[in-house]
Amino acid sequence: MRSFRKSMLRSLLFLSLSLTLAGCGYVDTWNDILHAKENKTTYNYDFSIPNPGDDISSLEKDQTKWEIDGAGLTIKVPEFVHDVKGNFIISGGEEIYPGDGVVYMTLNYLGHSDEEYEAFMEQILNPDEDTTVEEYEVMISDFYKPFRTVFSVYALDHYREFDELNEYFEQMYAAKPNFAKTKKLGSSGGYNFYMVQNEYSEEDLKEAMGEYYEEYRDVYSRMPEFMEGLEMYLPVTNPSVVDQEDVLDLGFEMTDMDGKSHKLSDAVNENTLTMISFFETSDPESVTELTALQELNKKYGEKGLAVFAIGADILDEDSVYLAIANSQEAKSEFPVCVPPVGIENVFSTAVYPTTYFVDQKGRLVGEPIYGSSPEMYEKRIKKMLGIIDKKGDK
Repeated sequence: MRSFRKSMLRSLLFLSLSLTLAGCGYVDTWNDILHAKENKTTYNYDFSIPNPGDDISSLEKDQTKWEIDGAGLTIKVPEFVHDVKGNFIISGGEEIYPGDGVVYMTLNYLGHSDEEYEAFMEQILNPDEDTTVEEYEVMISDFYKPFRTVFSVYALDHYREFDELNEYFEQMYAAKPNFAKTKKLGSSGGYNFYMVQNEYSEEDLKEAMGEYYEEYRDVYSRMPEFMEGLEMYLPVTNPSVVDQEDVLDLGFEMTDMDGKSHKLSDAVNENTLTMISFFETSDPESVTELTALQELNKKYGEKGLAVFAIGADILDEDSVYLAIANSQEAKSEFPVCVPPVGIENVFSTAVYPTTYFVDQKGRLVGEPIYGSSPEMYEKRIKKMLGIIDKKGDK
């Protein structure tokens, strides 16, 4: 379970998009506290600052810079920040949805001072015995009412246009963003970076921010100072080796369309990067993708990439021929295989195509990519083969 602070603040990301505050997990937190009280134990929350790339971080005002590697940004902290009474909170530092090529970071302002925050947390962690869940919810939502976005930065993969964001947000959140100001900041690592500021009505701001209104307005107006000395680079959330040391069990024997056997673990050990794409013969997009895999195999096969396509609904070698009939003879260039028994326990696949990448140690690389996305495949391949470095193109 996430710490209370991170769970609460993640929900408030949607508040910054003018959506309904929901899904905060109050009841779970409340029950955990009650459980701790009943067992005469202490309920411990983790208030440490998460590593860069986590979805929520509380920022220290006395730092000289804020590094948000998950969004590919380093912000030089303006001098005035050190004297601000309220708190700065980062939302994001990650892809909005894995594989979509839209990475974001939002700088938010919470009006309460450090002292007020500490007093609030003491109240939350030690509620009166007769406090109801409903009263507990009100305590939390009231405290986080003076919370608004200062600005956001979106890093879009090179194949995405900024104008797509309106449609993207409408699809993801059933609401259009209320962008008041937009500015292209630059490009790095194959991503284009844009700064945006939300538009709030004065009535909304005064009601929400209350006594903190003037300070928020001052912080909001000084957005350009955050842009001075801004560093941009390839976001580590895409692609990156997942933060895990677990080595996958890849000792599967797979049979391709020609009846040849392939041991997946051998391919992984012999190559810098292994690409495993799951498709369905009944899905035209999946079958067409084999052509894209063919091109990637030709381009990077001798540079350390191994490519496998696994037909999720293939029962034997003969049916593979049906799947690749119109794929420009992809069958002769890389293995198109029958799914081995048990592979679904290692690679969970609910939509097709879904593509996984595995490094030479047998660890997952990044999140799986859902749907056919040759541009995303190539970007991840280049990164892992050393063709793109962290700070930009070689």
